Amino acid sequence: MSLVFRASSVNVNQELQTSLHHLYLFSMDLFSFKLELTMEVFSMNLFIGMELLNRKLLSGFTGTRPLKMKHMRSLVAIWGG
Repeated sequence: MSLVFRASSVNVNQELQTSLHHLYLFSMDLFSFKLELTMEVFSMNLFIGMELLNRKLLSGFTGTRPLKMKHMRSLVAIWGG
């Protein structure tokens, strides 16, 4: 009886470890996806902000020269694009 109980206990322990490992992998996938989504939203917000700034500059809001697209692309690339 004791031998059977011990064997089933080891089996349950292995199942538990496997389940915990799968849960860990799943949580890491979720974290990675959340981080990727956050960076995507950040770069999109940055691009939209630069586009709005460029439109204000084009309309003469500040009286300075508008940003060129190549400068905007390099800024987006530097800040998380």
